[in-house]
Amino acid sequence: MHFEHQFASDHRRQYLMKMTLTKTLLCIVFLVLTGCSTTASKIERSPEIGATSIASIGDPIYRFSAIERLTIDHYSGQSYGGQGQTKELLYSGVSNGQLRLTYREFAAQAVGAKGTSNYARPAYTQDVQYDYTGGKTDINFQSVQIEVFSADSKQIEYVVKNGFRDESEIAAAAECSDKKWADQEAKC
Repeated sequence: MHFEHQFASDHRRQYLMKMTLTKTLLCIVFLVLTGCSTTASKIERSPEIGATSIASIGDPIYRFSAIERLTIDHYSGQSYGGQGQTKELLYSGVSNGQLRLTYREFAAQAVGAKGTSNYARPAYTQDVQYDYTGGKTDINFQSVQIEVFSADSKQIEYVVKNGFRDESEIAAAAECSDKKWADQEAKC
């Protein structure tokens, strides 16, 4: 009886080892056959236009970001695409009757196969200020329209009515033609 139990246990162990080896080999074959991976284009607006929001000092009161599709060739470690642009208005507070914002714009390449994020150029920044006596007021910067309900040295309550004028162009560039990316993927 003990011998039969030992035989069954050894047989089961061998079966499990074969199954594990088979699964491992199937995973390797799958990776070899695929060779590439692709991330979708990514368009983000924060907050959504028309939504009432609150931001603290240093927080973005509006941010638009568009990153195009990224294709990674796992064999060579090369990546194609993944470039994009981000524009944001940061809240800088109220001081001496002035509502202060900082505009930042930067272009970047998405994180690639080797885990690096390459900025195509340094960030462009611009400090802007608007007369503010308290209460409700409208401000405009590069066609971004913001209705301010209240603002102080710590936070701002507002609603974004309109985004940056070139958002649709930037988004269209991020959503490049499928043929361009299909050609890159075919090289993998």
